[in-house]
Amino acid sequence: MKMNKKNNKSGFSLVDALVAVVMIIIIVLGATMYRYYSTLEVRKAQEQLKASRLAVTLCETWRAASGSAGYDPSDHLGSDNVSFSGQGASKPSGYILQNNYEIAFDDLDCKATLSYKDESSDLRALNIIVAWPNGNAGQDKEFEINSYCAF
Repeated sequence: MKMNKKNNKSGFSLVDALVAVVMIIIIVLGATMYRYYSTLEVRKAQEQLKASRLAVTLCETWRAASGSAGYDPSDHLGSDNVSFSGQGASKPSGYILQNNYEIAFDDLDCKATLSYKDESSDLRALNIIVAWPNGNAGQDKEFEINSYCAF
């Protein structure tokens, strides 16, 4: 009589278990990195939104002051939030520098450069550049807005 040996192995081998563990680790790390980078991008978007709101606020209040060369943002934003700064973004070519300011706006520390150019005898172009730190990259991000007003 012939003996029939059957190898009936059930279950997982050590290799199967290691492959499953590696796959789970890769999936968990991927989800964690996705969450980290999406949170980082949301923070950057919020900072850009705050800076653009500041630029629009400065533009509208300066326009309300008829583009006056003596415009002071601390009159509208509060003297605790605004201080003069010796440095800021470079003004566009052909514009006259009104001043550079350091402004704390919605928990974001910004530098604002205000400049203007007389287009005609009664029309003035206003230029506002708001810069804020770009995290650890070392270079500031900028938002620029232009407007016109009669003076």
